[in-house]
Amino acid sequence: MIAINILINRNEFERAKEYINEIEDNLKKINIINYTNNLVLDSVLYNFNEICNIKSIDLLVKANIKKNNMEILDFTEFLIKVLYSCISLIEDEYYDRKIICEVKSKGEKIFLYIKLNAFNNENDELEYTIIKQIIQKAKNLNAIIEVKKENYILELKCLL
Repeated sequence: MIAINILINRNEFERAKEYINEIEDNLKKINIINYTNNLVLDSVLYNFNEICNIKSIDLLVKANIKKNNMEILDFTEFLIKVLYSCISLIEDEYYDRKIICEVKSKGEKIFLYIKLNAFNNENDELEYTIIKQIIQKAKNLNAIIEVKKENYILELKCLL
């Protein structure tokens, strides 16, 4: 803001405008993550944020987890599997380059919601295999899971 103020005071309006546009472009590139104050989950989210930045994928995460939830390690392992699967589907150009992820806890339960926008409404073999692996992983953790694809949107809801 100081640099912009100096440019305006010098009547260098065009340079100030260019600087503002540059700042705006940089801010648009920042992926939004609300961290959880849980060291394990925050580390995973930070690493996935970095991976997504490198791969030009928007990762939008809202997370609200109790700090001392005992099932966080199982959940984090499941989240890693899900996010890697989402990245695989995006890299194979089945989905838009955006992952919406929401994590909540209530009592001892953790809820995960993932949303991807698809380019077509059909399921192919890779997509089917990945979804099947995610469902199996959830069952191994005794989680309740629902995966559906309708109207070009893939949604995953899981309660662990």
